[in-house]
Amino acid sequence: MAWLPNLASWVSWLCITALSCVLFCVSSGVGDPRLPMQAQDSNPDAEAILSRVLDGRGLRAFQYTMGDLDGDGSAEIIAHVIKSPRGEDASELPEADYSALMVVSQGRMPQVRLEIPDGMLCPHCPIGTRDGGAVLPRQEMAVRDGRLHLCEAWGGAWYARECVRAVLDDAGVLRVENHEETAGWLDGPSEHRLRFDFLSQHGERSYTAVPIRSGFPLLKREVRFAWFVAEYVAAAPDLDEGLDEGLWATGSKRYFVEGLREVTAQEFVASEVGFSIQAMWRDDGLWLGVVVRDPDVVETSGCAEDLSAYAFDHMQLWLDLGAGMRRPGVDSAGDMYRAAYQEDPVRHSPDGNVHAFAVLPGQAEACVQRMLRLPDGEQTLPIMGKSRRTAQGYDVKMFIPAVFFGVDSLSGYEGRRMGVGFSVWVHNVSSGGDVLAHRGYGTSELLWGDPFTFGQLLMPSLPPGLPGYPLDWARWLD
Repeated sequence: MAWLPNLASWVSWLCITALSCVLFCVSSGVGDPRLPMQAQDSNPDAEAILSRVLDGRGLRAFQYTMGDLDGDGSAEIIAHVIKSPRGEDASELPEADYSALMVVSQGRMPQVRLEIPDGMLCPHCPIGTRDGGAVLPRQEMAVRDGRLHLCEAWGGAWYARECVRAVLDDAGVLRVENHEETAGWLDGPSEHRLRFDFLSQHGERSYTAVPIRSGFPLLKREVRFAWFVAEYVAAAPDLDEGLDEGLWATGSKRYFVEGLREVTAQEFVASEVGFSIQAMWRDDGLWLGVVVRDPDVVETSGCAEDLSAYAFDHMQLWLDLGAGMRRPGVDSAGDMYRAAYQEDPVRHSPDGNVHAFAVLPGQAEACVQRMLRLPDGEQTLPIMGKSRRTAQGYDVKMFIPAVFFGVDSLSGYEGRRMGVGFSVWVHNVSSGGDVLAHRGYGTSELLWGDPFTFGQLLMPSLPPGLPGYPLDWARWLD
């Protein structure tokens, strides 16, 4: 999804722009996708059932596995089936007329429980091969702990690998719990990887880039982050209400403590320090509510322009409205990067798409500061923020209007589905404002202004639940 903050741009980066990058699978464990498919243990009974089900439709099993997906104690057959043109051997075809992921029940009357057309990534893709010929994918299918684990890697000099962990729900729909993709050049010096866990709403992104020119450093970055789904509301939350009142009280919340560790509401109440987040949106803007637990709040008595936020307890909000993580364009630094690493530079510093705000609890009212340089032409803060002290710490409420995102209505905002870079960070200082004693913790492994380290925010019309398989991000959020 920002994996980048922006999932679509990330996927394009992995699966399209990677063709112009020098990438290398240092640690993905993908193996060489040019090798034949892994050998599969034969099961005559399962193959007889598949033959009964498939022969009449002109289909055959390209790969299959067995396991109990529905918890009834009986194993199903999960097969990648294809329809072969001209009746040739499927294992040697450059393409198939039809392919699907199929779940077949066993017994005297076997039935097709589920059939998902195009349910495999790319059964015969001639991608990235040195000789231009077709390359069969390496496929791995297994059922473990009632989940289908499915991986496929294809390509030659350039490879792509995608893995999912999926569960069959009570309605017979295959739902994705975890999704990971990696891309690279087998003989190149780097790799890129993105993983989403849809159960926990956490993710990871990483890359390694080794220069092909001397004098340039090895680049390596691994980031863990949380991603958030804002709830659509018909009425506007009231910034003057407490977070235990009105819509703020009924909205869903997530709870974090130090170390990017998410906890339950009960664990949060029992913790000394931590914070909760809730997000709501409608056409005119986005609302955020943050509850900070801090037994020793160091607050500001004013909001002077030269006030240093780091001398006081405060909450930071980081947003990236950029369309992707790569920095296009032509400049000397970018050209030097491209020559050394054979790819567009990864954005690691604030630009016009990156925004940061600090909200400091005060004795009278909150102090809202912009933490990055004021954009040209901006005279006032584009957001509203309020804070109040509580017995356990302080609360923060923020409103970010739709015009901040460059639109009149968020319903038509592309980033609503594709993802907005989003991280919340809480800074906690000791009494007396000893900056050296401050601690920071948040929703991602945030590095100052580095968009690659941000989490992600989505604003769907309805709570999406687990996505169906195969994963279609836009359809899931609609």
